[in-house]
Amino acid sequence: MAFAVVFAVGLTLGCLTGRWWIVLAPAAFGVWVFATTGVDEVPHWFLGLAYGGAGVVGVLVGLLIRRRLARDHA
Repeated sequence: MAFAVVFAVGLTLGCLTGRWWIVLAPAAFGVWVFATTGVDEVPHWFLGLAYGGAGVVGVLVGLLIRRRLARDHA
């Protein structure tokens, strides 16, 4: 569930901004999760990588959707 939310937020950011550097936002979120997580069942690096990766993929998909829509309307 949490990965879907992170992906959806990334998708929204990508669609709204349309800039490649917005990928830094979910990457920074992944670093924050790595640094602050209190979960002991899985390694901290794995959670940071998973959440950051889901957000980055969401942003990239959002960017692709935005560019495709812009090209179709032009």
